[in-house]
Amino acid sequence: MKHCHKIIALLSLSLSLVLMSCSGSSQKKKTEKTYVLYDINADHTGLATEEYYPKSKDRSKMTDEILDLLGDKTEKSDMTRPIPNGVNVQDTLYDKESGNLTVSFTRSYMTVTGTDETLMRAAIVKTLLQVKGVKTVTFQVDHTDLVSASGISGRMMDDNTFVMSMAGKDSPVQSADITLYYPDRDGTRLHKVKKKVTYSSNIHIARVVIDYLKKNPEVKNARPALPSGIQVSSLAVADGVCYVNFDSDISSKNNDVTEEACVYSIVDSLTDLYGINRVQISENGSNLSLRGHEGTLFEKNDTNVINK
Repeated sequence: MKHCHKIIALLSLSLSLVLMSCSGSSQKKKTEKTYVLYDINADHTGLATEEYYPKSKDRSKMTDEILDLLGDKTEKSDMTRPIPNGVNVQDTLYDKESGNLTVSFTRSYMTVTGTDETLMRAAIVKTLLQVKGVKTVTFQVDHTDLVSASGISGRMMDDNTFVMSMAGKDSPVQSADITLYYPDRDGTRLHKVKKKVTYSSNIHIARVVIDYLKKNPEVKNARPALPSGIQVSSLAVADGVCYVNFDSDISSKNNDVTEEACVYSIVDSLTDLYGINRVQISENGSNLSLRGHEGTLFEKNDTNVINK
């Protein structure tokens, strides 16, 4: 009988130890910090996230681990890793005093342009900012400071540098006052229209503006700026520049509106938004330009606005 009690006691002790071990493991899992990897969403219009648990908490090793993962080309149906094939990281340099992390890429980085480059930059920066001690990130190409579309060289980028749509996030409704510029009946001048809109908070307000420019304006003698069937392939904002890429020619199906009126309907409407100073418009990935206008970055121009 005593022998039986001893066996029961040993079994109870073993079970307790197993339960304590499981509890400790579960507790560790709960208290372990969750990091996220930022990827480019499937249709290249914004960013998507996935949970990530680093193998090392050492800053240098964690940085290398993140950059390796962001260049991993394992196929995923709902997202794309931000560092494309052929673009490699040369090295990184961390400045402890400022908290800035410099990442130098090979020259092939310069083959990535437009919204793809902006999304790539945003995904990498937002992921690296989770590394302890990293407050800002600077990009270099072959150890020379990268010059952004806004002309800024060696910019220290942080979370506030990028504004764009996020996939997989809760989306409460919010409201905003926007100003829209619609072409007049002749398709040459612009009507200024103020409007209060409600929209999902995981959608950038610039995309909301574009959507409204396709609708019939609630004002006499005005017409939509864009054909209803045109779609935004990608949209991102960085360094005060809004990059918007359409899936087709913005004026080909809207022959009653001049290309100049169409362009400045978009530009004037977008630059009225906070944080946007210039706009780059692309059609199927090719940057749009206007005769008589130097370059492909457009600033606000209210010369043809009827009711200023």
